[in-house]
Amino acid sequence: MASRKPRSRKDRLMELIMQGKHYAVLKEVDHIKRYYEKVKELVIDYPMEKDELILQTTVKEPGKYLIYIVCRKGSSVLHRFYLKDSSIKRVKDHTYNVITMRIPAELRGSRLYVKIFKVPA
Repeated sequence: MASRKPRSRKDRLMELIMQGKHYAVLKEVDHIKRYYEKVKELVIDYPMEKDELILQTTVKEPGKYLIYIVCRKGSSVLHRFYLKDSSIKRVKDHTYNVITMRIPAELRGSRLYVKIFKVPA
């Protein structure tokens, strides 16, 4: 029997997020809040009339970011986790590190509470 290489908690979290297992990641949200640096916190309204909503925000440094979205949809609360790499955007003479993401349509018709965390290297 081959021995498995032990995985770190961070690797396990990243794997669960990539698989879309949002509620498995939710069990580890205390770990995320404690060990990951919170970069931004946003509140966004996503009305039913809008076809799609694009989240675009600046961040201080390049790297990988964890986007944690909480919203109330009807009588339930939805939690969503996404991993995004920052990209560089140029406006006139300035260069910005930017995260761009399309908000899923399943969250339409609610108020979104978005928290952005820097993933440690």
